[in-house]
Amino acid sequence: YGLAAFALAVGIFCGVAYPALLSGEEGAALHNYLTALMRALSDSTPNVLSIIVQSVWKNLRIVLVIAIAGTTRFGSPLIVAAEVVKGFGVGGGCSALFHVFGGGGGALLSFASVLPQNLLYLPAYMVLGAKALSQSVSKVNSYAAHNRNRYLGSLLPCLYAILAGII
Repeated sequence: YGLAAFALAVGIFCGVAYPALLSGEEGAALHNYLTALMRALSDSTPNVLSIIVQSVWKNLRIVLVIAIAGTTRFGSPLIVAAEVVKGFGVGGGCSALFHVFGGGGGALLSFASVLPQNLLYLPAYMVLGAKALSQSVSKVNSYAAHNRNRYLGSLLPCLYAILAGII
């Protein structure tokens, strides 16, 4: 669990630092993009089904990468990379909203839009990554060749938590 948590934390911290390190015109482009997005969302009703389908697809890709990498002998680096990417998305999303919309509005928007579902996602991704890392390492040790079904069954609670966070 330590390595999975560390990978998520590294991703989150890198994501938080990224918007602050943008150049002037890159920061302005991010500001213009987020402002236009918020304006478009306030002018029309978003297609909720389309948003849910896109969210499921994007999260399912990371889940599949982690789960499949856990069944291979040398999947550990891929699992850690997927955890860092997920953490970067969460940290970058929160930080971008904070930097573009200021301390008060950006923090409120970040807490209201990005963090609630990630209270389910992040622990589930951490457990999923830890189980996948454990399985991958045990594959390297040639220990768990016959425990594949137990591994795949242990992933179901993580997948349920991720699905609940999407919904």
